[in-house]
Amino acid sequence: MEHEEVEREIETTDDVKEEEDEDDGVDYWKEFQLGTRAVFKKWTAMRMAVDRGWGGRNSAEKEEILITSIIDLLDNKPDIDRLLDLIEGYLPDNFSVIIEDNSVELVGEDIWEIYCTCAEGDTSFARKHYEALPADVQREISDTVGLTEAEAVPEPTKNTAINEPQVQVDDDGWEVVSSRKKNKKK
Repeated sequence: MEHEEVEREIETTDDVKEEEDEDDGVDYWKEFQLGTRAVFKKWTAMRMAVDRGWGGRNSAEKEEILITSIIDLLDNKPDIDRLLDLIEGYLPDNFSVIIEDNSVELVGEDIWEIYCTCAEGDTSFARKHYEALPADVQREISDTVGLTEAEAVPEPTKNTAINEPQVQVDDDGWEVVSSRKKNKKK
C-alpha cells in the first residue's frame, strides 16, 4: 500500500488527540508518544550515540529534541517519507554518525505503525514496545509522557487467562510437566 493511501486512511492527529474513547478511557495520543519513546529507548544506535556522548555533553537533550520533532511532525502533517528524512538527517548533523544499516527505516516504520494503529484506536503495538523495556525505563517514559500510574500499567485482558498454561495434576497429586521438545521419529 502506498504511503499516500495510508495517510488518507488514518484519522487526523487532532482527532487522535481529542479522541479519548469514553468506553475505555485511553488517551491514544499519549499512547503514541509512549510507543515512540520506547522505540528510541530500544534503538541500539541511538543508545550508543547518547550513552557515549557522540552529540556532546547534551546528547540526551538532542535525542529529546528529535523525539519531540517527530511527535510535532506527526501532529501537524503526518507523512512517513518526511518522518524518515527527519530521522536520517538529524543523526549526522547532531551526533556525527551515519547509520549504514537499515535501523533508521525500521525505527521510522515502527513509529509510523504506532502512529497509525493508535489513530485507529489500537494501542497494542505501542504497548508491545513499551512493555519490552525494563521497569525503570518504563517509569521514566510514563513520567515524561504524563501517564498516571493506572494508565502506565494496563489492566489484564481476557486473552491473558487464555494464554496461560493450565496446570495438570495426575492421580497421585503430582503436577504433570510436558516436554518442550516434540518427540520426532527418525
